[in-house]
Amino acid sequence: MSIYNNDKIETYYYSLFSIFSSIFIRWNLITNEASTKIDFFIVPLFILPIASIISKKKFVTKFFSLFGKHSTNFWFLHGYFFEYYLDILILPKYSNLCYIWHVFLTLISSYVVNIVLVPIINYINFKQFSYKGYFHFIKNN
Repeated sequence: MSIYNNDKIETYYYSLFSIFSSIFIRWNLITNEASTKIDFFIVPLFILPIASIISKKKFVTKFFSLFGKHSTNFWFLHGYFFEYYLDILILPKYSNLCYIWHVFLTLISSYVVNIVLVPIINYINFKQFSYKGYFHFIKNN
Protein backbone atom coordinates (compact mmCIF):
# COMPACT_ATOMS: atom_id res chain seq x y z
CA MET A 1 0.00 0.00 0.00
CA SER A 2 1.39 3.35 -1.05
CA ILE A 3 1.51 6.34 1.28
CA TYR A 4 0.53 8.61 -1.62
CA ASN A 5 -2.85 8.66 -3.24
CA ASN A 6 -2.15 8.19 -6.95
CA ASP A 7 -5.36 9.90 -8.03
CA LYS A 8 -4.40 13.06 -6.17
CA ILE A 9 -0.91 13.01 -7.64
CA GLU A 10 -2.27 12.53 -11.17
CA THR A 11 -4.75 15.36 -10.68
CA TYR A 12 -1.92 17.55 -9.42
CA TYR A 13 0.26 16.74 -12.44
CA TYR A 14 -2.60 17.29 -14.87
CA SER A 15 -3.29 20.62 -13.22
CA LEU A 16 0.35 21.69 -13.46
CA PHE A 17 0.47 20.56 -17.09
CA SER A 18 -2.64 22.59 -17.87
CA ILE A 19 -1.26 25.67 -16.13
CA PHE A 20 2.09 25.55 -17.90
CA SER A 21 0.57 24.72 -21.27
CA SER A 22 -1.82 27.66 -21.04
CA ILE A 23 1.10 29.95 -20.15
CA PHE A 24 3.11 28.52 -23.06
CA ILE A 25 0.23 29.00 -25.49
CA ARG A 26 -0.35 32.56 -24.34
CA TRP A 27 3.28 33.68 -24.46
CA ASN A 28 4.53 31.83 -27.51
CA LEU A 29 1.66 31.27 -29.88
CA ILE A 30 -0.19 34.55 -29.51
CA THR A 31 1.98 37.28 -30.96
CA ASN A 32 -0.16 40.36 -31.50
CA GLU A 33 -2.90 42.24 -29.70
CA ALA A 34 -5.55 41.34 -32.25
CA SER A 35 -5.20 37.65 -31.47
CA THR A 36 -6.01 38.02 -27.78
CA LYS A 37 -9.52 36.80 -28.52
CA ILE A 38 -8.23 33.30 -27.81
CA ASP A 39 -7.81 34.29 -24.15
CA PHE A 40 -11.45 33.35 -23.71
CA PHE A 41 -10.39 29.73 -24.18
CA ILE A 42 -7.02 29.90 -22.44
CA VAL A 43 -8.11 31.52 -19.18
CA PRO A 44 -10.23 28.55 -18.00
CA LEU A 45 -7.26 26.26 -18.70
CA PHE A 46 -5.30 28.46 -16.32
CA ILE A 47 -7.85 29.26 -13.60
CA LEU A 48 -9.57 25.92 -13.08
CA PRO A 49 -6.40 23.93 -12.30
CA ILE A 50 -5.20 26.63 -9.95
CA ALA A 51 -8.55 26.55 -8.18
CA SER A 52 -8.31 22.76 -8.03
CA ILE A 53 -4.88 22.89 -6.43
CA ILE A 54 -5.52 25.67 -3.92
CA SER A 55 -8.98 24.46 -2.86
CA LYS A 56 -7.35 21.50 -1.17
CA LYS A 57 -5.33 23.66 1.22
CA LYS A 58 -7.21 24.66 4.37
CA PHE A 59 -5.31 27.92 4.89
CA VAL A 60 -5.96 29.06 1.33
CA THR A 61 -9.64 28.19 1.60
CA LYS A 62 -9.95 30.22 4.82
CA PHE A 63 -8.05 33.11 3.26
CA PHE A 64 -10.30 33.28 0.21
CA SER A 65 -13.48 32.82 2.25
CA LEU A 66 -12.43 35.75 4.45
CA PHE A 67 -11.93 37.99 1.44
CA GLY A 68 -15.03 36.60 -0.25
CA LYS A 69 -17.10 37.54 2.78
CA HIS A 70 -15.83 41.12 2.56
CA SER A 71 -15.60 41.40 -1.24
CA THR A 72 -18.54 43.79 -1.65
CA ASN A 73 -17.17 46.07 1.03
CA PHE A 74 -13.72 45.91 -0.60
CA TRP A 75 -15.19 46.91 -3.92
CA PHE A 76 -17.14 49.75 -2.34
CA LEU A 77 -14.50 51.07 0.07
CA HIS A 78 -11.38 51.05 -2.09
CA GLY A 79 -12.78 53.85 -4.21
CA TYR A 80 -13.23 56.03 -1.16
CA PHE A 81 -9.69 55.36 -0.03
CA PHE A 82 -8.28 56.33 -3.41
CA GLU A 83 -10.51 59.39 -3.68
CA TYR A 84 -10.22 60.86 -0.19
CA TYR A 85 -7.29 59.18 1.60
CA LEU A 86 -4.65 58.75 -1.08
CA ASP A 87 -2.00 60.36 1.12
CA ILE A 88 -2.56 57.66 3.75
CA LEU A 89 -2.44 54.90 1.14
CA ILE A 90 0.95 55.92 -0.23
CA LEU A 91 2.64 56.23 3.17
CA PRO A 92 4.79 53.09 2.68
CA LYS A 93 6.36 54.58 -0.52
CA TYR A 94 6.84 51.17 -2.19
CA SER A 95 4.09 49.83 -4.42
CA ASN A 96 3.96 46.32 -2.91
CA LEU A 97 3.81 47.72 0.61
CA CYS A 98 1.19 50.25 -0.50
CA TYR A 99 -0.93 47.40 -1.81
CA ILE A 100 -0.63 45.40 1.41
CA TRP A 101 -1.36 48.55 3.43
CA HIS A 102 -4.42 49.26 1.27
CA VAL A 103 -5.76 45.72 1.68
CA PHE A 104 -5.21 45.92 5.44
CA LEU A 105 -6.99 49.29 5.75
CA THR A 106 -9.85 48.13 3.56
CA LEU A 107 -10.26 44.92 5.58
CA ILE A 108 -10.35 46.84 8.86
CA SER A 109 -12.85 49.29 7.35
CA SER A 110 -14.96 46.39 6.13
CA TYR A 111 -15.15 45.00 9.66
CA VAL A 112 -16.20 48.43 10.94
CA VAL A 113 -18.87 48.73 8.22
CA ASN A 114 -20.21 45.27 9.11
CA ILE A 115 -20.30 46.12 12.83
CA VAL A 116 -22.33 49.24 12.08
CA LEU A 117 -24.55 48.05 9.23
CA VAL A 118 -25.49 44.47 10.12
CA PRO A 119 -27.58 45.40 13.21
CA ILE A 120 -29.28 48.20 11.25
CA ILE A 121 -30.10 45.87 8.34
CA ASN A 122 -31.38 43.18 10.70
CA TYR A 123 -33.59 45.74 12.47
CA ILE A 124 -35.00 47.04 9.17
CA ASN A 125 -35.68 43.52 7.91
CA PHE A 126 -37.39 42.57 11.18
CA LYS A 127 -39.61 45.67 11.10
CA GLN A 128 -40.42 45.21 7.43
CA PHE A 129 -41.56 41.62 7.80
CA SER A 130 -43.25 41.93 11.18
CA TYR A 131 -45.48 44.93 10.36
CA LYS A 132 -46.57 44.03 6.85
CA GLY A 133 -48.35 40.86 7.86
CA TYR A 134 -45.77 38.43 6.49
CA PHE A 135 -45.93 36.45 9.71
CA HIS A 136 -49.71 36.26 9.92
CA PHE A 137 -49.54 32.47 9.79
CA ILE A 138 -47.72 32.32 13.14
CA LYS A 139 -50.21 32.10 15.98
CA ASN A 140 -49.49 32.35 19.64
CA ASN A 141 -50.90 29.36 21.52
